[in-house]
Amino acid sequence: MIVQGKIGNVNFFRNLSHHIYLEKKKKSVEESVEDLDENIKSSLEDLKDSLRSVKIEVERISHGSENNTNRQLVELKSEVASVKGLLLGRKQFPSVANSPVVPPSIPAWQMSSVSPDNNDDHDGEVDETKEDLLEVGSGSGSSEPEHGMKTSESSLEIM
Repeated sequence: MIVQGKIGNVNFFRNLSHHIYLEKKKKSVEESVEDLDENIKSSLEDLKDSLRSVKIEVERISHGSENNTNRQLVELKSEVASVKGLLLGRKQFPSVANSPVVPPSIPAWQMSSVSPDNNDDHDGEVDETKEDLLEVGSGSGSSEPEHGMKTSESSLEIM
């Protein structure tokens, strides 16, 4: 019985220590979960506060830049209006009713005093005159009439 008593006592103490050890372990896990939960809650509150302050700061900056942009836009409009007033003053430009309307005409340098005849009596003379007229009106861009040498190259360019 003594042996059984010792074995019983050992089992009793083992169960007791095991039970106490597990309860402490459970409490420590529960306590750590509670601590973690509290930490998360406090972190969330800090995050919410930071977010509120950032939101307020962004609204303040946005409102300030909007006012600045509107002010700059008003200044730009007034500057454009003053430049427009300077450029389009009535004294600078004559009115449309006072200026005579000149119909478009052919410039004198393009008109020729020689009129080509359609008669075939003048052998090659008429052909040369036509070539002269074609060369003059070829649109070279100069204001003086141009008379070039009669070569085959110039004749080909005209055609």
